[in-house]
Parts: sequence; structure tokens; C-alpha cells
Amino acid sequence: MSIQTDGIVVTGNLEGGNADGLRAVGPGHVACEPREDPIPHEVQVTGPISCYVVCAQARNTTAQPRTLTLDVEIPRWLIEARFDYFLRKTFWTRPQGSLQWSPLEPEILDDRSRLRVALQPGETRVLASVAHYPYSQCCRSLEELATEHPDIARLREIGRSVEGRPILALDTGQPGSPRRAVFTGTSQPGEPAAWAVLAMAAAILKRPGLQHWLKGAEISFVPQPNPDGIVMGACNANARGEMVFVGFEDAAEGRPSATEALALWGHLSTSPPAVYVDFHLLPLPNHPLPRPYVFGLDLYTDPARRAQARRLADRLIQISGCPPPPIIPVGDPLWRNLATYQAAARWNAASFLYQYTGPTTSHVLAQQRGQEVMQAALEVCLGS
Repeated sequence: MSIQTDGIVVTGNLEGGNADGLRAVGPGHVACEPREDPIPHEVQVTGPISCYVVCAQARNTTAQPRTLTLDVEIPRWLIEARFDYFLRKTFWTRPQGSLQWSPLEPEILDDRSRLRVALQPGETRVLASVAHYPYSQCCRSLEELATEHPDIARLREIGRSVEGRPILALDTGQPGSPRRAVFTGTSQPGEPAAWAVLAMAAAILKRPGLQHWLKGAEISFVPQPNPDGIVMGACNANARGEMVFVGFEDAAEGRPSATEALALWGHLSTSPPAVYVDFHLLPLPNHPLPRPYVFGLDLYTDPARRAQARRLADRLIQISGCPPPPIIPVGDPLWRNLATYQAAARWNAASFLYQYTGPTTSHVLAQQRGQEVMQAALEVCLGS
């Protein structure tokens, strides 16, 4: 859907686009709301997927400067469920064809965030609630890393999404080594963790102080396990409306599951890792400090791996600057569906979901935090 007002064309028809009900409010003034994932509200408000995505493109078709005002209307059910903090989120803007996102601080009204952005003659800009990393650019970034480092990096397809998009992994180091580490971005497309995972991969390939890890280990990176969700501008779902990130107990048991969950589980199970970190990124104004999610140590049946998991938890807590988080009990009905839980339960892999959230987090800082988390995982779990 596209509309035009005062010479400005606004559309949600772009990679990652999400802008429902676009309509003109006045000259140069447009309103929209997030296009929701097809997930019941009573499920969303339980917490694990309490998020939304908005992404639109604005083009000034005139020969004069213009200012666009965009009202992002927050669904009333979200506000009533006490998720009104979405009104206080920082939004982001970037030029078309660039990944140089700049912050946009909204004006906060009763049920909407009001954004204003200046557009030069002929200029096109993207406005979004998250600094997303487009799938097409992620594929190019992975291809560039593999091309620049052909002796130590291998790009391969580990499966395809529901709509047939390749799910790509960049493998580095020694193929088939039992000393294997896997780092993934979350399959929740509203949390653009590819920023961190691509930074990890670039660091291990380019920083001399890290390349010794490649001599006796295999390290694998999967920055975007749910490409359809990213392309369609979803928050948590794939193209079928499935929540990929909670499909891994079924995948591990050989039962039907989301296509993308089966692909990622196959990548993990081909050579079970010693350590596995799933990275999440979601800047929120009132969220707790970044932190790892820590499983009860009884989940690990191997004493050595249990000790590694304990040490890595301590390191990640130290990196985060957070208090010790609550322990996730063995058998938790939500968490047992996640890939990290299943990797720990079945292979004794030291497994963590690392959630980089909070009022001061950003896609820029996530790139550094990703490298810190990766280095801690390698030192604790592959150090000897």
C-alpha cells in the first residue's frame, strides 16, 4: 500500500516493510499502525513476543524540501496490556540503499508516537521501529566475508525458508572438529541480531588476536535463521505465521515443526556443538539490563560441561553488568521448546540465549557486545 500527500510518497512495500492502514491525516502528515503477526493477542501479552515492527519508506518527489510527519498508532490492546512503553521507543531512519541508521526521538501522544523527518528534494528515506538488517544485505555481507577469506571461511545453505529463501551459515576453522561453537541470531525478526552475529564472524576472520581459535575448532555463524519473517517485516513469525523460535522440541523429536526450525536443528545436530549462543537484540526504554538466560544446571548430565556452563554464565553476567538472573527450571514449558534448551539437554552443549536489551542498547553497540560474548564463549568452552 502506498499513499501520496504534499508531494511525499509513503509506502510499506519494501524489504522489511510493515505499515498497516496507511492514510493521510493532512498535508505531509500520514498515520499507520503495525501490521500484526497472526498470533492471538492472549498469547502475545504473556511476554515472550510482546513487540511490534513498523517500517515504511518515504520519498520526496518534489524539487523543494519537505517534512513528513508520521503517526505510528499503538494498538489499544497493547496499551491496555501495559505495553505502553512502546510509545517511548527510539525509532530509526536511514537513506535508501544505506545501513547508516540514525535515531528519531518521537513525540509521545496518548496512543501514538509522532515522528518528523526532513526530506531533501528527491530524497528517499526508510523509517522503522527497529534498525533492521535487510536479508538481501546480510546475504551479500556473508558472501563478501567468504570471498575475502576463502581458506578459512565456507558459506553454505543449511536449508530454505517456507517461501524458498536460502538460510545461510558461515563456517570457519576446521570442518568436523568436535570442538565446535555455533552462534545464531534469533529467529524473531523484530530483534535484528544479525548486527551482532555478522560482527562476530568478521572479527574471527579479521582480528589477528582471535584467529588462533580457527586452528583447532569449527565456529559457525547463522545470522538470520528466519529470512521470510525479516523480508515481510514480521515481529516473531515466519511466512506461515509460525513462531519458529519455539519449534525445537518438536524438531529434536522428529515431529513436524516450522520449516526454518528444522533447518537450524539439522545444522546443529549434524555436529553437535560444545557451546551454542543465540543472540537477541531489542532496545526498549524500560527493559532490564542485557543478560544471559541461564538454565538450571541439572539440565547438564556431563560434569565437565556443567562446569563450563556455570563459568560461562558468570562471564556473561560480568560482561552484562547485571545481577544474577533467575534460573530457568528444567522442564519449563516455554523454554524446553527453544533450540538452546534442546542443545543443552541432548548434547550437554553450554547453551545460552543472550538478550541484549535495555534503554541504552542499539545496533551499533550490539556489534561490540556480540564480539565480547563470542570471545567469552570460546575462552570458557574451547580454551583447552
